[in-house]
Amino acid sequence: NDATPAQPVSFDWGDVATATAYEIQVDDSSTIAAPFVANPIVGVSQASIGGLPAQRLWWRVRARNAAGDWGPYSVVRRFTPQAATAAASLSAVSLNPSSVVGPASSTGTVTLTAGAPTGGAVVTLTSSNPAAAGAPASVTVAAGATSATFTAATTAVSAATSATLTAAYAGVTRTAALTVNPPGANVTLTLTATGRGGERVVSSPAGIDVAVGSTASAGFAANTSITLSVASGRDAIWSGACSSGGAKARTCAFTITGNAAVTGNVQ
Repeated sequence: NDATPAQPVSFDWGDVATATAYEIQVDDSSTIAAPFVANPIVGVSQASIGGLPAQRLWWRVRARNAAGDWGPYSVVRRFTPQAATAAASLSAVSLNPSSVVGPASSTGTVTLTAGAPTGGAVVTLTSSNPAAAGAPASVTVAAGATSATFTAATTAVSAATSATLTAAYAGVTRTAALTVNPPGANVTLTLTATGRGGERVVSSPAGIDVAVGSTASAGFAANTSITLSVASGRDAIWSGACSSGGAKARTCAFTITGNAAVTGNVQ
């Protein structure tokens, strides 16, 4: 009595001699009257019922013999089921960066709509062009977690080559594109400046010069080391391909290996 079970709820009661079926009644009132919250008839002395409201409920059961006669109801028991947990589905797969100069690697992330079940969720991975960009056969999202990362490795190419990575779990598939560039190829940095008006975000080497409230892009040779800063010397909070982790920083430096995007929030 007064159990608080997870859903689906498992009901179990003693066998009744000569019984051929059982009727279990679940209701939101101790008097238990139709219409019931649940009312299955089963052939064994147990039942599993899901989709119950997360509130105090009552249940009872009775047995039927081969002649079709019903016996008396059992005593009424009270319980409160826990809220049903939505089954996890595959929400997205992403790659960062989405463009690299091969041979290099990109970090992939698979994301679920809810926490992975007990034992974890095994998400299968495939590449449309494994000769240019490959991925492990699968990645496991730990029980209770909503995401997991994996490494997509690329090879050297003589011309820009694309590959589509496909993730699949529980009948749902999601895809992400990865571009593999040859050495010496140009890549694009897109910068969005936000925050204090009248300020500008610039880059070294030159190429980026963006006023707060706007976005602009510039091309750089792949594997260029870039330092971003506010022209006036003010701090900024950097995020994206170059991140300050939510902290204020005068500059943000990174090596651009593929097309990238950065946001600078001027303080």
